[in-house]
Amino acid sequence: MTEAAEVLNRDFVLRGPAADYFLYAGRESLLEGGTRCGKSFAFLIKAAQVAEKYPSSRQLICRQTRKSLNESILRDWREEILWTGHEAVSGSATKEHQDLYRWKNGAEVYFAGLENMRDTASPILSTKWDRIYVCQAEETQQNDWEVLATRLSSFKTPYHQLTADCNPAAPSHWLNERFSPDRVGPDRKRFPFRHYDNPFFYKGLYPNGQWTKEGAEYMKILESTLTGVRRERFLHSKWVAAEGVILENWDPRVHLIDGELLGDKDSGFSVKVPGVKDPIRIAYFTAGVDFGWKPDPGCMQLWAYDSPRWHPLVRRYRIAEVMKLEWQQEQWADLAEEWWTKYDVRHFFCDPSDPEHIAYLNLRLGKKNYRNAPKLAIKTPPLGGGHQRSKNQTAAIDLVREGLRSATGHVRSYFLRDAFPHGVDEQLRRLGRATCYEREVDSWVYDTDANGNPTPKPSRAPGSHANAIYCDIYDQVGNFVRGFGKVTDHQEKPPPETVDRILYEEDQQRKKDQRKLGKRKTPWR
Repeated sequence: MTEAAEVLNRDFVLRGPAADYFLYAGRESLLEGGTRCGKSFAFLIKAAQVAEKYPSSRQLICRQTRKSLNESILRDWREEILWTGHEAVSGSATKEHQDLYRWKNGAEVYFAGLENMRDTASPILSTKWDRIYVCQAEETQQNDWEVLATRLSSFKTPYHQLTADCNPAAPSHWLNERFSPDRVGPDRKRFPFRHYDNPFFYKGLYPNGQWTKEGAEYMKILESTLTGVRRERFLHSKWVAAEGVILENWDPRVHLIDGELLGDKDSGFSVKVPGVKDPIRIAYFTAGVDFGWKPDPGCMQLWAYDSPRWHPLVRRYRIAEVMKLEWQQEQWADLAEEWWTKYDVRHFFCDPSDPEHIAYLNLRLGKKNYRNAPKLAIKTPPLGGGHQRSKNQTAAIDLVREGLRSATGHVRSYFLRDAFPHGVDEQLRRLGRATCYEREVDSWVYDTDANGNPTPKPSRAPGSHANAIYCDIYDQVGNFVRGFGKVTDHQEKPPPETVDRILYEEDQQRKKDQRKLGKRKTPWR
């Protein structure tokens, strides 16, 4: 007896804002709401239906980086909307390698990252589109949105549409302002989603239905872990700003830049910044490390510094950042080895409260370095010197504020966009937790006392982690103690087997002999 082939029901029943959006024919739309509210499914279903109905249509689904699509949108697209064996799904390419999904009728759905949009060879700008969907649009800039709008120039569907899917952010965010009540109309509309709009979480129509087992468990997780501004944004879907923000001088329009790291360890590194004529030479690299596990993630940041020899005031650039939940110490050590090998990182300034992890990093890095080399992973020293770490972090926080903008207007710290070589942690994103420095800084606030008054201490409420910010603190404090841009004798050594190296070693030996002659002789000799 042969078993019947498994039949999968791929018919979707849309309700609430998802149904309204499916029927909407305006030019711009905003799907807003907390995490796991069903926003992504709504536009994925619409994209698949458009591809089946309109031959030769072309649709673009994009996010800030192509890599970030793999564990979020593409997983749902290939496993829930389409399936293995579907005419558009490649039988040999994985979700990481298949960008183009082509139907037999000639319709195409293309997945891409906005990080390469300015490349003249990028298909985003060189192709005409009928529909464009932007995932996690709160990560993008208004300029990206306006450039994408100019690409809606294919005419294979009855209307063009540009859709943004986002979680709520600060009220001043450009998306909230663009879709404000006084600016919406027939060609611009916002669709608010709530958790009960997700059929996987809620059966029936709210409030007459009931939560599913999965929905009840997920809501319990959000209720017990989210606090403050993240609770309002990701649980209650509100566009709110945090009160008592610590780094109040953070300005993404100034500090986030579209830079690119050029060069290699042999020829030297530089940062190319749009609008700046010459690349900015890099003197050295350091890294900040904050080990974590659960519920808070661990984080490691790579910073590139220029030198006062080339610029009157030091500037620093975040080249890479990795924030992951439940990473083993071997994984952090692998990452440190990779960065040290590639960038010759001078120091890894680590969380001083975790000496075991620091010792393990030194053990791994010591095998890559020469014998008796100084330790590369070190405890972040106290800002005021000595060995006692102060419980009051005001001075360290002031140093970070000064890096964002000093009293004279100098900006020391810049952050390269899309500096996430390992992508964002999808588990953190689905829980509504911050996934990078840019997401932490808006919600890092001071703690309050019993009367609700702010205190000088940062909040340590569950879920309000600031691991990326502490990486920045460790890196800046370590560099401040050692002198920003200071170059040691070891780093000034000329290349071996050169005349300059011979003269250098002779000079060092002469200095050593002079120190010996200058020592006070003991009275019995």
